[in-house]
Amino acid sequence: MRKSAVGTTLALPTLLTNAKSIRSLLLLALASGGHVHAATICVHSGDVVGLKAALATAEQNGEDDLIEVETGQYYLSDADTLSYYPSVEQRSLTIEGGYSEFFSNPCEVPPSSPDARQTVLDGGHLSLTLPDGAGSINLKSITVRNTVSNNQHSVPVIIGGLANSTGNLYIYNSIFSGNSSLANAAIFFGASSGTLVVQNSLFESNASFAGMSPIGFSGVAINNLCMEVVNSTFTQNASSQPGVRISTPACVALVANSIFWGNSGGDINIGIPAMTSMVNDDLGNLDEAANTQAVNLLSINPMFNPDFSLQDTSPLRDAGSTGNIFFSPGNFDVIGSPRIYGTNPDIGAFEIQDVIFASAFD
Repeated sequence: MRKSAVGTTLALPTLLTNAKSIRSLLLLALASGGHVHAATICVHSGDVVGLKAALATAEQNGEDDLIEVETGQYYLSDADTLSYYPSVEQRSLTIEGGYSEFFSNPCEVPPSSPDARQTVLDGGHLSLTLPDGAGSINLKSITVRNTVSNNQHSVPVIIGGLANSTGNLYIYNSIFSGNSSLANAAIFFGASSGTLVVQNSLFESNASFAGMSPIGFSGVAINNLCMEVVNSTFTQNASSQPGVRISTPACVALVANSIFWGNSGGDINIGIPAMTSMVNDDLGNLDEAANTQAVNLLSINPMFNPDFSLQDTSPLRDAGSTGNIFFSPGNFDVIGSPRIYGTNPDIGAFEIQDVIFASAFD
């Protein structure tokens, strides 16, 4: 295994180095399905140049890669693109935010829980490509906001596979906010022949000014479960079309414990309803779930706080499903709070942590 850092790195005490190496090896082995070769790359807080360099290294080093991104703000110009395009290798990439220094040693403290607000990519474009063959992408604990595109053929936030990609795409505990496109969708995720998993994530105030859904999810794995959207929130996304479009022409999508509410052109457009199962979701308009395989759907005001977390008295409290063999609500919400705080998970990206008492004497 190899450890590298972008920027100046100080020598670590032997004990910390060994503990770090063991932890990184275990994480990469789990994320990559047991591949032996793994590289860990640290990106210092706010270092956009370092983050670009880390992605460039991961494209061609022949190893599964874990890019540890320290907490902070990463500001990109309109012309900047964070790009990952592995043209020759078939390996997996994990990008995880929330790391911090320990006695000036970079990335030495991993996040104890995934809080997307702590690591922010602001502006520019994000383009991550699944390899042409095996190899997955895992994005964890990151906020992506304020990307803009006015190019007809460019989506400012795009993570997807080439035609022959067989790997999976995982989006965990992340926030996508204020991304916009003048001529296309603002966000597009597609896993080709693998599975797209979006879990415990918030999509708010993204916009398309081209008559397209601001957010597009696609899967094409034939006769398989190719998409899971679980415990996520989609709100205030702007377009003349619904906020989210789900396209699975030949495979099954599972949408559970999620909120689709308050998007200007409608909330959700399901391309093939018969191929979609919806479980314990909250929709602004239940007609948009027509002909899906639906269980316990709601259409009720979520009662959002300004950050789109739920008010203590929200009817979505404890209203989600605990999961089954096909999906799980995960261990943490989008800001790192324990996912189940009560009898069942809350619906949406946030889990209410306060206890409600029946009276002042309880």
